[in-house]
Amino acid sequence: RVIFLMSAEGRVACDSAGASAGQDMSDRSYWKEALTADRSVVGEYTQSRITDTAVLPIAGAVRDGDGVVQAV
Repeated sequence: RVIFLMSAEGRVACDSAGASAGQDMSDRSYWKEALTADRSVVGEYTQSRITDTAVLPIAGAVRDGDGVVQAV
């Protein structure tokens, strides 16, 4: 299991495995949906690029005081 933080551009900023910083995840549907949702989102069951295992991703946007996405 890995927890990670992505930039508003979709790049991994840091993760609990310590191995994927900088990886581009902007093509993932859960990341795209989290950018516009006003709640956490559940992605599709998929193969993790980080751990190479099956995962069910959950994502939520981190917004500043003006509602602008800073991270996911």
